[in-house]
Amino acid sequence: MQALWLSVECVIGEVYNLGGDDAYSVQEVVEVIRTQVTTTFEVEQRPELMRSCDEPITAGDNAKFRSRCAWKPRIRLAATLRDMLDWWRIQLAGAVSPGSRQEVARVHHFGS
Repeated sequence: MQALWLSVECVIGEVYNLGGDDAYSVQEVVEVIRTQVTTTFEVEQRPELMRSCDEPITAGDNAKFRSRCAWKPRIRLAATLRDMLDWWRIQLAGAVSPGSRQEVARVHHFGS
């Protein structure tokens, strides 16, 4: 949130990247999520969706934003994932009534 407030110091029309200083593999992200949930799950890779042109590592460079706004990342990956999971827990717990079309979609996508 701090970065959004600081972005008023950016030049309109310029492109700035926001993000942490570390790059994580998908497996590392999955392992952090595993520590924050009680449900066991498996991750499957679908080879037909893989593209030979995909970059093996993709990471943003936040140097331009850092120098322009005197900003540095403060929130670690585990905290970001925890906040996202908590948001989804609230959304899924309160927005669905049993037997509704939303409930059927939720069970289909997220399991029971």
